[in-house]
Amino acid sequence: MRNYLIWKFVTTPIFVFMLSLLITGCAPSLEQPTASPVQPTRQLDAHNFIEYSFGGGEVGADWTELVISGDGHIAYQYTFPNNGLGPAELLSKEYQLSPAETETFFKSLVDEGLFDLKNVDFRGVDVPVTIIKASIDGHQLEVTIEGTPDESIHGKIREIIAKVHPEK
Repeated sequence: MRNYLIWKFVTTPIFVFMLSLLITGCAPSLEQPTASPVQPTRQLDAHNFIEYSFGGGEVGADWTELVISGDGHIAYQYTFPNNGLGPAELLSKEYQLSPAETETFFKSLVDEGLFDLKNVDFRGVDVPVTIIKASIDGHQLEVTIEGTPDESIHGKIREIIAKVHPEK
């Protein structure tokens, strides 16, 4: 039984991800500010971004990553559930919000308490997680949450995903 639990933990997506970071020397640090991998095209909004990733919970579960830069550019990736019999299928899409939509979206997340979120300790394996990194109007956030945060925040993210990936 003990070996089964160890094997189950070692095969979780989070453990594999953290192990790959450790091996490559890219251990995450909460003290250092992070930059969005999507480079905004307008310098004025270069400091605003949100990276929102969620999913997992078991080996082969789906995973969603969404990066929205201050200029409204959205980079979206969805990894389909995988049964382990082949490589995971990955869908990548890009989308552009108007300046008004971007400003409204960022403001709505702040108003709903995005920057009040706190890290949630992991109490077990095979649990879905949400990872959020954000910088909006000088406010910084980097949290990992077991499950999903408040539905008002997650619901707004889902509204954006519906624009980018309506089939999901």
